[in-house]
Amino acid sequence: MIVGFIKDLFKDFLHVKSHQILKSKLSENGDFSSNLAFLLTKEYRSSPMEVAKKIYNDIASKLPSGLRVELKNGYINFFIEWPLIKSFLMKKEKGYKHNGVDYINLEYISSNPTGPLNVVQARAGVYGDVLGNMMKYVGINVGKEFYINDAGRQRMLLTQSIIARIKELKGEESTFPEEGYKGDYIFSLARDFVDESIDSIGEKSIEEIVNWQKSSLKKIGIFFDKFVKESFIRSKGYPERVLEILKDKGFVYERDGALWFKSSNFGDDKDRVLVRSNGEITYFLADLGYHFYKYERGYKHFINILGPDHHGYIKRIKAGTEVFTGQDLLEVIIVQQVNLKENGKKKRFSKREGRFVLLDEVVDLIGSDVLRTFLLLRHHEQILDFDIELAQKESMDNPAYYLQYAVARLKNIVRKSNKEPLNIEDIKEIGESERRLFIYILYFDDLILRATQQKEPHQLLYYLIEVAKEFHRYYENYRVIGVDEEQMRLFLVEALIKMFVKGMELLSISVPERM
Repeated sequence: MIVGFIKDLFKDFLHVKSHQILKSKLSENGDFSSNLAFLLTKEYRSSPMEVAKKIYNDIASKLPSGLRVELKNGYINFFIEWPLIKSFLMKKEKGYKHNGVDYINLEYISSNPTGPLNVVQARAGVYGDVLGNMMKYVGINVGKEFYINDAGRQRMLLTQSIIARIKELKGEESTFPEEGYKGDYIFSLARDFVDESIDSIGEKSIEEIVNWQKSSLKKIGIFFDKFVKESFIRSKGYPERVLEILKDKGFVYERDGALWFKSSNFGDDKDRVLVRSNGEITYFLADLGYHFYKYERGYKHFINILGPDHHGYIKRIKAGTEVFTGQDLLEVIIVQQVNLKENGKKKRFSKREGRFVLLDEVVDLIGSDVLRTFLLLRHHEQILDFDIELAQKESMDNPAYYLQYAVARLKNIVRKSNKEPLNIEDIKEIGESERRLFIYILYFDDLILRATQQKEPHQLLYYLIEVAKEFHRYYENYRVIGVDEEQMRLFLVEALIKMFVKGMELLSISVPERM
């Protein structure tokens, strides 16, 4: 990859940990820039520009043909000429070599099976799905996982809610649980199970809702490698095994008949209950049992993608996991809230009150491609305002449409031409506009690696939209068909198509033939 190639020139500066080679935003600043001089001003006791000159003198003899350097305002800027671009593209055509050895468990959504999925939960789903896709692309051995909380208090409330509605359907007297679930789907489940025995309703309703959730996820292209049930974790005794380890290591004590974990030792605001005074284990202990199950399967790192209401849960689960693994293996990523807007007004959600917009409803309205695109339009730590009206527009203002239109336009060029593109070996020279587009193609793998390391899938979407803009500008100024450069430009067009297809595959956004 080109970034690694450039960075190898700076082997004498490996001690500078914050050194970055970044793609330049302005063409006058080169194709790529190094910030190294700014990081060494104290060490050299000189201005960034003076340091840059010293660094340049150190690397000048190592510069290969086709890599030109300019120093500007302390930055070391690299310009890549066609022969070097060509050699890298030829290597790229042989396939990107994935060298990752990590074994990562990536858990996301893990919604309680107490109702259908809504559009808010879909954001974490799309984020996790694309992150997992990118991890696999760069060679990381990752398992995508969904944890089903089919035991405990929420299941009890769901069952009680359905039973109350069944009694209503039968004309019997019933008392609806104070914190029960009130959505229309509860009536639907009640009608389905009206003739079932009371004892079977809890298990069957959970199974039905999980099937709903899987069906909704399939509609937006989200698939998991494994679904794990809390009931399985409990049945195999994982919580009890964790409890014994925590006891042996001195992090459990008894108070008021309950067993407590010393999570305050790890920065939590208070200690947490593991086993209640009535002997019931808490959700927290069951969750630790689930993480022990991950650890037992050989995962070297756990990534949990959680919603914004889980901030207070992070320290205790990280602490417990660290105690029984002896390592800091758990990383928690918070994906922020989605504000769904329609006619300029924000919709209010409450699953328990039955006020939420079903994921299926939004998919039916705007389609999977648009939904996935819009859910990636902001950094995951930022609140996302989702404009339903804009999402429904088939115009260049709609980023999903804009991206797909670029690919359709590229494919249309190939269809209209009756010539074959040149082989890359036969392309002797290119124009500056073509060179800029080839640089985008060259940087594609580096961009995915960077986005994966920073766990920011939106970078890939932004990049593809940026390339689409660059191509649209190019197409407005240059003809491809019927000019002397047609075969060279056809090679460029096909190379762009390959890049878009791979990028959109990672985003799980469909690639249109025509629009």
